[in-house]
Amino acid sequence: MKANKTRIMTLVLVSTSSCVLFPRQKEIQKTYTNKDEIAIDLSPMSRYTITASRDPNVHIHLRNADDPTVQYTIHETDRALRLSDKDLNYHPNRPTPHDIYQWKLELPKKMKVKCNGGIAQLNVDSFDGSITVTTAAGTMTFKHSKGAFDISAASANIRFDQCEGTFNVSTGGWADIDASRIVIEGESRFSTNGGDVEVVLAKTPRHNITIATGTGRGLLDYNGNTVVGSFKFSAEKDKGKIVSPYPFERQETYKDDLKHIRNQNDFGKKVDYLLKEQVIGNSLPEVVMKTVRGSAVLRK
Repeated sequence: MKANKTRIMTLVLVSTSSCVLFPRQKEIQKTYTNKDEIAIDLSPMSRYTITASRDPNVHIHLRNADDPTVQYTIHETDRALRLSDKDLNYHPNRPTPHDIYQWKLELPKKMKVKCNGGIAQLNVDSFDGSITVTTAAGTMTFKHSKGAFDISAASANIRFDQCEGTFNVSTGGWADIDASRIVIEGESRFSTNGGDVEVVLAKTPRHNITIATGTGRGLLDYNGNTVVGSFKFSAEKDKGKIVSPYPFERQETYKDDLKHIRNQNDFGKKVDYLLKEQVIGNSLPEVVMKTVRGSAVLRK
């Protein structure tokens, strides 16, 4: 404590024209046993890091500013926990404070995590279980993790690195999905609206995959692994782009609803779409790559 006082005094003496005193930080550690599920109420006041527990217990490390205007809650039931925070001075005309709480959650294997709220600031590393996120915006990163990933955002950048499992991932706006060196262990889907989807595989998948974009690029990169399956590509004719290193066996044009709506008169319009198909090695798994006015790209 004496050292802290010394630093503050030095700041006052050196810069008398501007002195900012930061609130003190508090640290809390808690351990919970026999838990199967954890629910997180997301808000801009909190950042979450999720990692593996060293034992079968849940360990929570919380660092927060010593601020009486905010409050956190850990609600415990028989087999579950719920984490939330609250701005006690909330007013619709006043911005919500950001980054008040820094949560680190050490979770055992097979844990179910459910996150819901307006802004997700989430970093997941070495997690083994299932995680569901429903949010409007934010940034999410998943590394060296495995299990079931069910992620839905109105507009949030989402990144996977060396993860394995089943993936049901969607985001809107101009946000991107970047999945690098992943292993797909169940039927999976990646979709975005104006952003890009890039999926780089660590091994040849045995399960169905769908990659969908609106105006961005959808890339499926086998990264040198064996390419096998039936592939269907679709794009708005003369607007979208389809790219594959293999010859197409079938091609047709069909009518469907106009997806790129510019004004009220566009609702209900039908336009031409191009469908291209190819079978490489085997008819399974089924891979669907579709775009409206972006590109659908297969890479060896």
